[in-house]
Amino acid sequence: MSNDLRELWLKLERKGRGDFLATRDGSRSYRQLISMIETCCGIFDGHGLTFGDRVLIIVKDDFTASASFLAALLDGLVPVMLSPESRLTRIEAVARSTEASLLISDDVVDCGHDCPKHVLNATVGSGGQAGTIRKLFRRKAPTDQVREPQCPDHTSDQLAYILFTSGTTDRPNGVQITYGNLFSHLDTLCRLFGYDAQSRIFNATPLAHTDGLVQGPLLAAWSGAALVRPGPFQISDMEPWLNFIRSSGATHLIGNPTMLTLIERLAEHRDYFDSAGFKGVISTGGVLPEPVWKAFEAGFGTNVWNVYGMTETVANALYAGNGAAFGAWGSIGRPVDCEARLG
Repeated sequence: MSNDLRELWLKLERKGRGDFLATRDGSRSYRQLISMIETCCGIFDGHGLTFGDRVLIIVKDDFTASASFLAALLDGLVPVMLSPESRLTRIEAVARSTEASLLISDDVVDCGHDCPKHVLNATVGSGGQAGTIRKLFRRKAPTDQVREPQCPDHTSDQLAYILFTSGTTDRPNGVQITYGNLFSHLDTLCRLFGYDAQSRIFNATPLAHTDGLVQGPLLAAWSGAALVRPGPFQISDMEPWLNFIRSSGATHLIGNPTMLTLIERLAEHRDYFDSAGFKGVISTGGVLPEPVWKAFEAGFGTNVWNVYGMTETVANALYAGNGAAFGAWGSIGRPVDCEARLG
């Protein structure tokens, strides 16, 4: 048995007033994160949740979504993050397949069959007439109590969370990630890219995507870093978005091949990554074309790494770019802390 959860909780407590989440509208501290986690744990008690119960999280606010996910993880529950844009049919399918016990959501979701749900603003609603989810949510009175997460002992192969791949509605594909999968992968990322308590991770990827969740709030919490959430990447907002990289003190940018291609072609300036603390750009979600890679590094004067993996590999498996542990520049990459087989 091990207790990476207790280690994670102690890391959060040590950060105190340091930034956990920074946006263009302001920042939230680790102290505020701890307060929200303790509030969530009280909510779990009020709904009678026990070890291994599933908690669906469908929240637009990045801080609330991150805190809810971390609270469930630390309390020995199994969080399931869904996009706030999810259709009702997808929510219903995921709820059925995971046998969810609680939904944390911004809005009342019409799930039918007298399905209560708890909203973090302390209101409780019930579903309407759809009648398609049976025994989805347990009817328990909400609580005003707060407490620290239980951080239970666990084995490396016990389930930590479930993340659903995109492109399905009535038959979603849920990937089960164990504690061992998660924490070993976070250690790999910290070692390869130098994440620590001074890092500021600039990542706009949606939290319902593995690269947004793992290389976002989970990586920030594990390394003691700050997560910078600039809002969606849009061509119409490109210059303010890029300028926020420097003004936020970002040390790492998490992007993807399409984003990097657009930045290289359309950005008005070349000084967004000039700050002394910036370490490099990490392109995920696909193979970065060699011409884009070459032009980006030369034009912006920064390291670019290409990493590739799937939800099933937590986030990444193959790594390419500058560094002894990485595959050749311009390649799909080398497996690190895992095995890769050609089928």
